[in-house]
Amino acid sequence: MKKYQALIDALPYGPSFLFVDEIKSLDAESIVATYCFKKDWPVFRDHFPGNPVVPGVHLTECAAQIGLALHGLFLLQEQDQEVSKGQMAFSESQMEFLSPVYPDDILTIRAELIYFRFNKIKTKVRVFKEAETLVAKGSLSGIVITQKQ
Repeated sequence: MKKYQALIDALPYGPSFLFVDEIKSLDAESIVATYCFKKDWPVFRDHFPGNPVVPGVHLTECAAQIGLALHGLFLLQEQDQEVSKGQMAFSESQMEFLSPVYPDDILTIRAELIYFRFNKIKTKVRVFKEAETLVAKGSLSGIVITQKQ
């Protein structure tokens, strides 16, 4: 079992909309995780057929799931709040896209906490692919909504 699997399992997404493969590092100030948009992902059939590219909205969602939702859930647990499932109310996104992402590119998402208070989180995110190529960067913010069982 992956070290952070319980945290990933607390995300409110099904398999086709979960954009996290593995958490590489995680602490109160930052998170680093990976994801690969597999070539058989259904979106690739219709997003530039013959030359598929990951849509920016999905890159943003991937960064938000890692930098906001996962990091926010971790921070709540660090405050001894019992969390079984979490949801994110996404409030702001300022992303810049610098390079295309293609099927089977392995992405590394690095998020650095700007603030977390009253369940509100803001983070600076950077998305890289192989060879440390920066493909997107920006800031994201939202509110972590918790549900207890």
